[in-house]
Amino acid sequence: QPAKTADDAQPAETDGQEGQDQTQQKDGPVSGKKPGFFGDYGFYIVLLGGFVLLYFWMGRSRRKQEAKRKEMLSNLKKGDKVTSIGGIVGTVIEVRESEVTVKVDETNNVRMRFARWAIRGVGETAKTEAPEDRR
Repeated sequence: QPAKTADDAQPAETDGQEGQDQTQQKDGPVSGKKPGFFGDYGFYIVLLGGFVLLYFWMGRSRRKQEAKRKEMLSNLKKGDKVTSIGGIVGTVIEVRESEVTVKVDETNNVRMRFARWAIRGVGETAKTEAPEDRR
């Protein structure tokens, strides 16, 4: 016969109380803990609350950037140095409701019309600043 190991050995049956007491203490409903304020779902509620706060915080910064951009575009005037989203640099010579006419070459008097939304920045800083540097 092969030798018996500790895993093969079965506990001696006394009166059955010891085994029940151990499982009741381990798995039973009497653990000494009271449910939290939110019950069993507290962790999930806190996690969801964190995501909601993160969403509103990110949305607020995006709205601020959009407001700054709208203000910049509404304040365009003749003589401003602008950079388009394509990187073309020039001087504003005419501003309409939805279009901006920009002079891009002084010697040949080259003018280009841009949609107002296609202007990336105004001023000298807009020329040198790449979009990935602004983030």
